Amino acid sequence: MLADRRHRQAIFELFAVMRPRFGPANAQLFNEREKKLVELARALFAEDPMPPDVDGHRLDRYFDAVEHVTEALRSRGLEVEVLPVMSGAIEWTPVVSGRMLRVIDPTRTLPEYIPYPELMPEPPKPKKVPPRVTLYLFPPGRMSAAQGMVRREQPGDLMGALEGAYVFTLQAPQSRDTDDGKTQATILEALFPGAKSANRPQAAAALGGQSAEQLRGVLRVSAETPPPQKLPGSVSFPAGVEAVLWSVGRGPDIEHTLLPAR
Repeated sequence: MLADRRHRQAIFELFAVMRPRFGPANAQLFNEREKKLVELARALFAEDPMPPDVDGHRLDRYFDAVEHVTEALRSRGLEVEVLPVMSGAIEWTPVVSGRMLRVIDPTRTLPEYIPYPELMPEPPKPKKVPPRVTLYLFPPGRMSAAQGMVRREQPGDLMGALEGAYVFTLQAPQSRDTDDGKTQATILEALFPGAKSANRPQAAAALGGQSAEQLRGVLRVSAETPPPQKLPGSVSFPAGVEAVLWSVGRGPDIEHTLLPAR
């Protein structure tokens, strides 16, 4: 790994363990964070403990969101395993660090999902497993992906956006998840309670798109032109919008660009 990428990933993990909370067990860690960042930069021969493109406040908000999601799902009786992941795992660029949440419903079992059984000479008999849905959370920032209509595997699907984090899923053949829709429905209600789709023609016109739909914190804009480098500050987004997903059709492909609304 290149030194600058190693530096940014190490900063990410420092913010993951040194959370901005004060208490008997955490006060010293918080006070030591700046010192650790300086030591890290010195060890990697980096000029700046915090590179200009790394926003500490954004990272704190991101890990707040990861904790919020984890607690909200566990409060519904779901088991949650939190693991490191890179955005390359869901085919979104640039490659950035994030967290993968394996969400399991321990109260039920289903026949295990077997991807592409038609390609196997003798498909195995599915065993009973608890339902599982894998979530992929990344900090807000500009991200891009290309969806090919004739490709078997697709980039991660944007489930929604929370304050501080984008939430993605992968289609079952890639994630190897087994679910009948009920576990995902529980997740959606826990993270985006009462969310309903709404058309936003005024927002679409203000941004230069053809149409816009607001759903689960995301303004999904369909357009014929490339996305702006930066969302215009003059646009007033509807309440609850955390991100804009800009989609442009290119023949059988769709180019997606995700931009933070704040």
